[in-house]
Amino acid sequence: MDQLSVQRIVSSIYSSPQNPTCDDFADIMGFQEARTANFANLDEISKLIASCHVLRKLRTRLTELQQDIVYNKFSALYLPALVNGFLEPPPLPLGAPQELVEEFNINNTYVEMMGAISHTPYFTKFLRSRLPVADGGKVLMRVLAQRLVDIAPTWDRKMLNPPLDREPGYYESAAGTSIQLLSTLLAAFVKEGKDSPILLTPELKAKLLPWLKKWDQRHRREFLGVVCNRTRNLLEGQANLMRDAHQIRRMLKNWNSCGKPGCESTSNLKACGRCQTVRYCCPEHQKAHWVDTKDPHKSLCFKADY
Repeated sequence: MDQLSVQRIVSSIYSSPQNPTCDDFADIMGFQEARTANFANLDEISKLIASCHVLRKLRTRLTELQQDIVYNKFSALYLPALVNGFLEPPPLPLGAPQELVEEFNINNTYVEMMGAISHTPYFTKFLRSRLPVADGGKVLMRVLAQRLVDIAPTWDRKMLNPPLDREPGYYESAAGTSIQLLSTLLAAFVKEGKDSPILLTPELKAKLLPWLKKWDQRHRREFLGVVCNRTRNLLEGQANLMRDAHQIRRMLKNWNSCGKPGCESTSNLKACGRCQTVRYCCPEHQKAHWVDTKDPHKSLCFKADY
């Protein structure tokens, strides 16, 4: 898509009086027949640009609860397609430079959106699902890490000597987004045995760690340095980070105590029959949470096929 067309799409995103919705992201990524004409039949480069601007508009216009409604609905409906889009990304337009093709294997709309929704209980539900539709979640960590290793030399060079056509910090942000997602996956699968096919092989870990150490030291106290440090410590089995990872895993599962705000009961918990992402100690608490004035479960409850 030519630069003028991309500019027209970006302009339409910000000029529209409508707030971003789940359908906007599904349109951009081609997961449904586009309801917004400007989002129809986008190439992979345009998808990344459009999704980043819609995410930016979402974060600046909506409250956290309103954002989470969009994130949770998208996660429930499209997570399998999102992960598969990352694992087998559609090709870039003909004639795209090989270096750009390699970059888009990891720096694409699918990683950007996974980073945005990885805090939702649907993301964890997908990762722990044993249904065939969720098989992609079991190979996601290794594929993500391998692509990081493959692109790291190029990104490192461009961090030190940024191309003129990229805004400052572009590659640090791209690397940070992918590494933060890897950190989330490590926490989600922290209870896996060391020989699990889900986890990184010793060889892959050995290739990745030097880059994490280098960027941790160079970008300390910046976003990239923080996520590199955390991910590095998880991979090296630092005791305090492993304890944190277990805590994050419990938080992500949203599963160990009653879902009604203020209730800490851990006994006789039964899952919501529709979404299977939250449990309650009694029907009364489930009904109360459904219509809670500050955090109503009905806003975040969607049926998922995984």
